[in-house]
Amino acid sequence: MLPAPEAIPESGATASANSTISASGSDEYFPYLTLAKTALGNTLSFSDHVKIGKQLTVTTGTLSLGSKDITLQSNAANGTASFGVLGASGALSYGTGRFVVER
Repeated sequence: MLPAPEAIPESGATASANSTISASGSDEYFPYLTLAKTALGNTLSFSDHVKIGKQLTVTTGTLSLGSKDITLQSNAANGTASFGVLGASGALSYGTGRFVVER
């Protein structure tokens, strides 16, 4: 069984009222990140690149990459991070940002 996802990462990132996660530096790390907004039209974006260690999930709302990359990390201890679920009320929005999958 996987541990429960973290609501606020230990590294100190915060979610502001305009739905942007303001990272404390480049490549902010989240073991788990779940987007569960109240509607598809509600968007979450990042102020910098982020790394996911275990799982990224978008159940409700839109995850906007904009110009930032999301890296799904891979290492011997945790394996390769995954994109868990894209719910029926979830969406992805791309700009020049991309998903990077480590192997």
